Amino acid sequence: MNNLYDHNVANEQKWSRRAASYDDKRFDYFRFMQKELIVSARITSPANFLDLGCGTGWAVGYVAKLLDGKGRFVGVDISEGMIKKSKEQRCRNTEHRIPCGKLRQFAFRR
Repeated sequence: MNNLYDHNVANEQKWSRRAASYDDKRFDYFRFMQKELIVSARITSPANFLDLGCGTGWAVGYVAKLLDGKGRFVGVDISEGMIKKSKEQRCRNTEHRIPCGKLRQFAFRR
């Protein structure tokens, strides 16, 4: 890879290939650690929750569910495959308003 662009493209392709099996049972230890981290953060509603590198959006959906959808929940990932799977599995729930996409698609405010 000659430059940052090549690296980003290769990284996006790698994670897109992994999207189909990313939520398989064999990755349960990731979920356990994510739950531990989220609980230890003591997030209260309403919350603004941003997950950079959200993968399939599992943590975004988990926090939205914990807080009964009270807040703003955003997941961002570089991989089109991960974004697609996230939208199929988690972002379709308009009750929790969970947008997912690439960072450049969002205008963040303080």
